[in-house]
Amino acid sequence: MNKNPYQDQSNSAFWSRSVSRDFLAEDLLGSEKGESLFDLNDKVVSAGSCFASNLIPWIEKEGLEYVRTEELPIQFQQMPENLGYRNFSAAYGNIYTAKHLRQLYEQALGLRKPIEDRWHIDELVIDPFRPGLAYPAESDAEFDLLKSAHLSAVRKAFHSATVFVFTLGLTEAWFQSWMVQCFQLVPEQLTVSLMSQNTSLRISQYLR
Repeated sequence: MNKNPYQDQSNSAFWSRSVSRDFLAEDLLGSEKGESLFDLNDKVVSAGSCFASNLIPWIEKEGLEYVRTEELPIQFQQMPENLGYRNFSAAYGNIYTAKHLRQLYEQALGLRKPIEDRWHIDELVIDPFRPGLAYPAESDAEFDLLKSAHLSAVRKAFHSATVFVFTLGLTEAWFQSWMVQCFQLVPEQLTVSLMSQNTSLRISQYLR
């Protein structure tokens, strides 16, 4: 009988066997030294698609520490938003591509300064990289304070992590053509005042 490479793999090598059904956190920790995917003393940070936020309750339920460096003041916690800013270690929201993640980290390190770092829309100051925030700034001074605090929280979270989970949600990304800046969503969804000719869609490729 012919054998294939999958026949000798344990259940932990298969999503359907180890996660979709009969999930046990102990399987992730491993039974022998050197096998562990996680250690109970690890500090976990996640970024990416909604899946990266959906796993957080499971991480905490199993006694692992999920790092949180940026949380909303209590007066803002009931305000609606739909891009997941409250679901991650810092309020960066959903990050769908590796380009977007790198861009965020370089901004946090001070290595990348966007040419256009804010949009003035309807007397509010909108962050192009976090356009769905429930509490946008009302002045440039307030925006500068919020952005500085956010990037500091991102840097603190990323540098304190011993385990970093990144899930890819989409292959597409929206860029401002002449600035090569990556956005969470197409800017024209926010306002028609942002010219569509400045925005381009790029599809990530898998290179073997």
